Amino acid sequence: MSIISLPFFVFVAVVLLLYYIVPMRVRWCVLLAASAVFFVLNSMSAGAGAAAGAGAAAGAGAAAGAGGIAGAGAAAVASGIAGIAWQLPLIFLCQVALAYVGGLAAGDAGLPAGGLAAASPSGQVQPGGNDVPQRAGGGGVDASHVSARWGGRNKHLIVTAVILLEIAALIIWKENSFFTINARLVRGMLGLSADAAYWGWLAPIGMSYYTLMLVGYVADVAWGEGKPQENFLKLMLFAGYFPQMVSGPFTRYAEISPQLYGGHRFDGREFCFGVQRFFWGLFKKLVLAERLAVVVAAVYDGGAWAGAASGSGAAVGAGTGAAVGAGALAAMRLGAVTVYGAGTAGAGTAAAAGVAALAGAGGGYATGAAVLVGFAAYALQLYTDFGGCMDMLIGISQMFGIRLPENFRTPFASTSLSEFWRRWHITLGLWLKDYVLFPFQRSRFAGWVRARISHRVGLRLLKASQARPGNYLSATFVNGTQNEPGQPTDAARKQLERMAHRQGEKAGNRIVTYLGLSLLWFSIGFWHGGSYKFIFWGLLTFVFIAGGMLLDPVFRKMAQVLHVSTTSRGFRLFSKVRTAALFIVSLSFQRAQSLPEGLRMWGRVFGAGAGGANVANPIGTKLTGAAAAVVTAGLQGAMPATQTAAGVVMQGVGGLGNALWQRTSNMDIAVGMQGVGSVGNALAGFGLEGKDLLVLVCGLAVLFIVSHVQSHGSVREAISRKPWPLRGLLWAALVVAVVVFGMYGRGYDPGSFIYGGY
Repeated sequence: MSIISLPFFVFVAVVLLLYYIVPMRVRWCVLLAASAVFFVLNSMSAGAGAAAGAGAAAGAGAAAGAGGIAGAGAAAVASGIAGIAWQLPLIFLCQVALAYVGGLAAGDAGLPAGGLAAASPSGQVQPGGNDVPQRAGGGGVDASHVSARWGGRNKHLIVTAVILLEIAALIIWKENSFFTINARLVRGMLGLSADAAYWGWLAPIGMSYYTLMLVGYVADVAWGEGKPQENFLKLMLFAGYFPQMVSGPFTRYAEISPQLYGGHRFDGREFCFGVQRFFWGLFKKLVLAERLAVVVAAVYDGGAWAGAASGSGAAVGAGTGAAVGAGALAAMRLGAVTVYGAGTAGAGTAAAAGVAALAGAGGGYATGAAVLVGFAAYALQLYTDFGGCMDMLIGISQMFGIRLPENFRTPFASTSLSEFWRRWHITLGLWLKDYVLFPFQRSRFAGWVRARISHRVGLRLLKASQARPGNYLSATFVNGTQNEPGQPTDAARKQLERMAHRQGEKAGNRIVTYLGLSLLWFSIGFWHGGSYKFIFWGLLTFVFIAGGMLLDPVFRKMAQVLHVSTTSRGFRLFSKVRTAALFIVSLSFQRAQSLPEGLRMWGRVFGAGAGGANVANPIGTKLTGAAAAVVTAGLQGAMPATQTAAGVVMQGVGGLGNALWQRTSNMDIAVGMQGVGSVGNALAGFGLEGKDLLVLVCGLAVLFIVSHVQSHGSVREAISRKPWPLRGLLWAALVVAVVVFGMYGRGYDPGSFIYGGY
């Protein structure tokens, strides 16, 4: 059930009606029932869509000449997928049960100093000042009843085992293809058989989100920052609250549970604010993100340029796509089958574009500035897509009187990359800092590293200062008493030792900070997807942030020498542009079909490697479920036909059909290119008509104007203070903009939310 669909709108309306007519004390039960229905419906559609996708992929493989391997593999997967959709709710229930047991055990876990409990972020001081948000402590836990129940033995082992099992489940169900592909490569390099079966397992909707929330719940209880929940159904509601199941945001049990369980009276003002927030999210998604997706697909997937290079490419692709049928590549876009609306006509378009890109003999690529435009367009697409999704989900939740935490705070107003990431996907960053970064900094290993670095650096500084009498540390005057040159007094020697010790401590803390940040950004990359391109993106972001921290004194000194005011409006504008550029550079690899392809795209920025077939590298692509079977076939042999079949499926991952989506006057979609004449035609090359480009530019201008106003306070609050005719005009204009300029209609399936697949 897509959250951009009429059935979902009706579903929310019914749940709202039931929520406000039942007694207050049982309103949480309505939310629980609605969440269960939402979860089950999406599990059924995911299973059906994946099975249809696998079956159609088998047909596509046969049509491409690889039916013997790819077709058989996909058909085998299809026969199994259709019957396992019922297992997805069971996986969710098992994970909630694990957290339930872990919470009860953690209520009196008594974890030892230096272990999990010692990693509590309360009161933690992070080097770098306010660069890392802190958490407030949550009070103690009266767990005498738990103590009697669990007997007080090895409770910390239970907590640790629960957390490890939760994380293991997430990795196994979501990222197993990463390890399988690497195992095949290693076995191949060793001359062994490269056979390593892919696990065609579907992952429950929202698994990447609710798993981390459950881990946080267990850890908070173990740290004494919350009480264990003894009602299993209430814990299930916390993990499965349906507005959060799509793309977050991450919430903490102590913060959200009173809102979920307490019930809320109808508040007209809050309800209207929620509706307004929902339509603002629709505007971002349907008016902006969907148009940006056309530009992004044209650059990253080569769809528009391939079609321009070969006039027959689109026709061949359209015909083959129709043969593949709706839903052929739906499973590919799912990643772990967590995208909604699988099996719709949009997937047929994606198949058509995928084949078109390969059918265009010698198909061209975007080069030079066009690639940079694609990089910037993807950053804006991700912002409008993910931000729009958050606005919609937060708005829906606000209609129930439940306030979810914000995930974005005008990130493009940031003057540094570290500030940018404190404003972008806020809840994920806070979760990882609280449960990965801070525990690492308090760990015994970090303490050992800190002590070793501090001792060695301090000793080296002390020896260097003693060996060079003229060094600034070896003062010849101490307390006004002159000593022999190069022979510091005892007081000077002690001062030197203290200074060397302080410098050593600073070096030790700095090294531990950088190690912790590298671990944090590796985790962020791997959470987004088990492929090298995501890991590289995360580590590249770490390099940029750490480099900024290291070079900050140099930049400040340069500003002083050049007499540049760092508080001036011009310098702040320069800092914002620089930060946005660094973000775009790092993010460019995330959308690429693989890490090698991302590097090749940067080569094409400077004119290198502009031609050739755009066949994806399976090493860098996240594959699970039905998709794995087809790619397995592609890896098992060296036959060109098999490799081509795998390439066809891989082209569908990025949503190549976006490059062919063209609006008509009645908001239907004309499947096929609108006569792309040459690569030199910029509008045709990016796949947008002139009117769509105008709508996109105007919409982005509105977005950034609203963001600027939002940086000074709530936009909805400001509008609510205006006269009612003006208020009505503004909100009516927003609704009309969504209805008139939104990309939807008969035969069109709005692309799934990007973060729904993570």
